[in-house]
Amino acid sequence: MKSGPIYKTAPKYESGVYRFHAITGQALNQRLQTCRDLQQQNIINQQPLQSQLTETFGLTQCPDNPSAIISECGDSVPCEYDYTTLNAKVLGQKIKEEWNVFTTERAEASRFYNSCGPINIEYPEYLTKTSSMHSAYMQGDVARFECVQSHWIKGVHEYKC
Repeated sequence: MKSGPIYKTAPKYESGVYRFHAITGQALNQRLQTCRDLQQQNIINQQPLQSQLTETFGLTQCPDNPSAIISECGDSVPCEYDYTTLNAKVLGQKIKEEWNVFTTERAEASRFYNSCGPINIEYPEYLTKTSSMHSAYMQGDVARFECVQSHWIKGVHEYKC
């Protein structure tokens, strides 16, 4: 089987200025630093071709305000990528917010829980227990046992995990 894309793109997007070029975070940071340096330095007394190449590079490769991208995105690579390649501040800020939400939710979802497991006691018909909809018996939780009115509990009626 030939290795290639699943869906064929239009020829317009396979060559020239519209072709997709993958870029790493390091290369993106380097490009932003170069663009910022070009913007902040007053380059005078250049050779004509050098001046023309510098201007062409700045127009084709650099966003409008690379200093703002570096300061607003910080170390968020998704923010830098969208802000730089699409030259859209709103998209950069939104992707930074969404990335922060994603990492927070991922950390919450992968958090370890210490469960004490099932309590090994016999449940007679006169013993009332917590419902199955109650929270799990986790670290710090207290399990309480009660009896119907015609019976009394003998011994410990609370277990703390």
